Amino acid sequence: MAKSKTKEDIRKSVGIHQVKCVLTEKEKADAALVLAGAYQAQESLAIEKKSLLAEIKQKADSLAEKIHKTSLMVQLGIEVRSIKCELRLNYTTNQATLIRLDNEQIVEEREMTQEEKQRLLFTDDKKDKKKSKKTMEQEVESEQLDFQKARKEQQAKKNKED
Repeated sequence: MAKSKTKEDIRKSVGIHQVKCVLTEKEKADAALVLAGAYQAQESLAIEKKSLLAEIKQKADSLAEKIHKTSLMVQLGIEVRSIKCELRLNYTTNQATLIRLDNEQIVEEREMTQEEKQRLLFTDDKKDKKKSKKTMEQEVESEQLDFQKARKEQQAKKNKED
């Protein structure tokens, strides 16, 4: 039997194809450096994102607080401010009068506290001024607390209505 020789019909073309290749140790090391760099960049971006989000949240909270405070000012028609005042103690009537120095308006009239009723035998102007300043600061602080209380009550009332 004789083998017949048939000619194969083959067509050849050259092109780029995706094929698996075994990496050399140098290629693996280079890929590891690229991976480490990409991972560090990703971590830096995550940290930056977190920082920016915190900054945006702080700005948003600040605006919300400003809106709340201003809306209460409009609604209640009052704002607590630090104004230079004079506290006048009348030992004859045991009355304390707080007067704004910018417009001479009487802010408060009340009965003197036990501490205020105590007269010093030897007055020291510096101590009196310090005591007066401290009492004035206490008054301002008290007014601020009253304002905050009114604000909370108003907010509670508003929440109850909603």
